[in-house]
Order: sequence, then C-alpha cells, then structure tokens
Amino acid sequence: MTVKVADKAWIAAALLHRENPNATDFPAQEIRQRAEREFGASDTTKSIWYHILTHCVAGKRANPGNYRMLHQTGRGRRRLFRTGDSIHRDRKGKQVPFREDIPERYWNLLDWYESEYNRNDDGARSSDDKNGMPSAPDGSGKNWLRFVGYINKEDLNTMSEAIEQNCEQIIPE
Repeated sequence: MTVKVADKAWIAAALLHRENPNATDFPAQEIRQRAEREFGASDTTKSIWYHILTHCVAGKRANPGNYRMLHQTGRGRRRLFRTGDSIHRDRKGKQVPFREDIPERYWNLLDWYESEYNRNDDGARSSDDKNGMPSAPDGSGKNWLRFVGYINKEDLNTMSEAIEQNCEQIIPE
C-alpha cells in the first residue's frame, strides 16, 4: 500500500504524541525524523518536510495543500490539529487520514485521535460557539487571544474598510 505524504506526516505526529503523552507539541524536524524512521528515508522526504511546514498546517494559507492535519504552536513547532484550532479560510481539506488510505496497523491512531486527543479537558469533543469559533469554558473569551496574529495585515485592512463603508447604514426590514 502506498501511503500519501500528508498521511505520513499525520501518522508521524500522532505517533510522537502517543509516545510522548506529556508533550504538547514537537519541533517540525522531530516530526520529519519520526516519519523517516517509520516510513524510511526516500524521495518523498523533501515532500514530507513541506507537508509538515505548510501543506498540512491548518492556520496557514493553502499553498497548494489545503489539509487541516497539523497546528502551528510556535515557530518551527507543530502538533496535531484539534477541533477549535484556527483554520485559514482556504483550508477545507481533511483533518485525519482516511482509514482505507493507511495500513491497518495505524488504524488505532485514528481511534485514539477521536476518542482521546481531539477532546477538551472535560473529556468532551472540543466545542465551538454559535459562530463556529472556540469559546472559553468561563465565557471570558480568553481563547480568542490565541488568534492574535493569525489574520494577515491585508485581510485586516479589507475588513476595516468594509466596516467603515457599511457602518451606520440602516438596512430596511
């Protein structure tokens, strides 16, 4: 079975999370090295690196990959994507590998991800507020702080212009 490069990147990150349950994230280089140990160094090694850095990272502009498999926690650091993490508007791709696309020996990672990893601290699936954005359990909006810096300057300017142009308009009912 040929495993897709994006799926290899996800499997490597999932294996690291399972092997290091107290770690919250990993250097991108460590995920690449884990993928090489698992799947062997090959002509796809460079492709795996690009997938870990950009193609699979939910918060980055799709270029060209639009997967939502990894989350950037800091410069050069990644972890598996969780429901509620920031997503660039161009990202519509898969969050986890399709079971039929990976060898059976990795299916337990998919089960672990759904039953344990992709849950909040209360053990429930990560929840979103009515706008589809993560909400803090105390309703304070503290989770919104992690989005600072995720909207690029050009988009912020476009949003500001739209608000100013449409502000104080009365829309008849």
